[in-house]
Amino acid sequence: MELSTETLYQIVRVLFALSLLGFLFLVIRVTMKELQQPVLGSARVRQTQPRAELITIGGEEGSSVPEGIVFDIQGVATLGRAESARVVLDDTSVSAHHAMLRPADGGWAIEDLGSRNGTLVNGRPVTAQLALECGDAIQLGRVRLRLMC
Repeated sequence: MELSTETLYQIVRVLFALSLLGFLFLVIRVTMKELQQPVLGSARVRQTQPRAELITIGGEEGSSVPEGIVFDIQGVATLGRAESARVVLDDTSVSAHHAMLRPADGGWAIEDLGSRNGTLVNGRPVTAQLALECGDAIQLGRVRLRLMC
């Protein structure tokens, strides 16, 4: 039995279409499996980073930062007057990059970044990295904040 050129051409076209459909089926199957699996790596990173809030409280007389502003903190946060700071405190007594708040040992720690007016925690000067507890009062220049965990 001899096949004509036209018949061979039709067989090749059908085989090509079937292989293309098989390829598309595999792509869709793999994609669906990927979409159904939870992304464990990024979920772990988000869960391990502690979260906290800094809330402005009544500052010293002359402070231009109003009471009741809430800053959500996650990871390392620079506190200062500069727009590049994570927590921007628009007060002339606050340095551009005044202090740094960071996660430490399951809690939080603060470090003064060489500010001109210093950083206080519960009324005591911060001279080195200092561990914080929830509810601690932080003062940068005339601005006062409370750490809420």
